[in-house]
Amino acid sequence: MGNYMVHTQSGEKRIKRMIADYIEAARQRGDLKHAATLRLTLRHFIETHYHETAQ
Repeated sequence: MGNYMVHTQSGEKRIKRMIADYIEAARQRGDLKHAATLRLTLRHFIETHYHETAQ
């Protein structure tokens, strides 16, 4: 699904938002280790896939 989404007009922005939502959900349930892993995932996504035009 991510591969498809990254090639759509709003896909990169939507994926970034989804990961951010997962981070927040992990934080709210107290799963700080998973939240940290997801932050690294988000950082990697931004560095390798996210383009300024997607904002």
